[in-house]
Amino acid sequence: MPDLKKKVLVLGGNGFVGKNIALTLIKDYDVLTSSRKQEPIGSIYFDLSQKETWRNINQLDVDIIINCIGYGVVKEEQDIKEVFNTNYINTIAFYEYLGLKSPSTFIIHIGTAFEYDLTQKELYENSTNTPLTHYGMSKFLASNYLLHKFTSNNYLILRPFSMFGSFEDISKIIPALILAQKEKRELKLSNGLQKRDYFHIVDLANFINNLLKKTDLNTLPKCINIGTGSSISIKEIAEYLAPQLPSFQTSFWKWGLLANREGETEEFLNASSTGKKLGFEASDLKTKLKETISYYWNL
Repeated sequence: MPDLKKKVLVLGGNGFVGKNIALTLIKDYDVLTSSRKQEPIGSIYFDLSQKETWRNINQLDVDIIINCIGYGVVKEEQDIKEVFNTNYINTIAFYEYLGLKSPSTFIIHIGTAFEYDLTQKELYENSTNTPLTHYGMSKFLASNYLLHKFTSNNYLILRPFSMFGSFEDISKIIPALILAQKEKRELKLSNGLQKRDYFHIVDLANFINNLLKKTDLNTLPKCINIGTGSSISIKEIAEYLAPQLPSFQTSFWKWGLLANREGETEEFLNASSTGKKLGFEASDLKTKLKETISYYWNL
């Protein structure tokens, strides 16, 4: 059984990744989340860009900090300066602060597959790190700092591949496909043939939960890819969604009107077995897609 006294703080606990992780861990641990609001309800006031709020974290004396804060993965987040400030500059400054003020606190840093060269198909933890997006570069710089410059050994980097599920931003592909049908509006799409390593967000949360049950997190590899090891095209996902959607109309999904994103091959996936050896298990994709339809259809 997990230690019920273990205190876990999820930074970015109101976002897609953070909220799902917090809701999963709260069953077994004393879970806190952070908020940038001055008077958060049930959250700790913390703003990565405001150093005066960092002491609020230090005073909590938590055992684990899971950093899910990120900027630039959503289409509307286009400020390049903010991308690097949030994902790199302010993040490593905060980690340096933690290393001095709370050296025993263990950091789980949520990275991304975008830290790799996505023109490669099979990606391992030691694959080339030449990210071709500002988001990927900024996240890689933070990971690189932990791996090579952080004075503490109390950290772990998780690099998830393509996730979906509840609370994801509606601009992302799976919510966008569902909501276009619900709202009966046209959605411009690429050809949808690009294949990605998709898994449900709660699979990541469950993996972290299992890791926290270990007595010594420092025995783990410092960087772990999280993915299924297989890929599926966006078009294939859409083909499964279609018959599950009420009053589906083909005309609302406009395939082939957008170009694919630059810097990505037609297919990339997690080729590493490290995560699976440590207990990562992927849920049935079709079951979780059906649950995701239900969530967005009832928003």
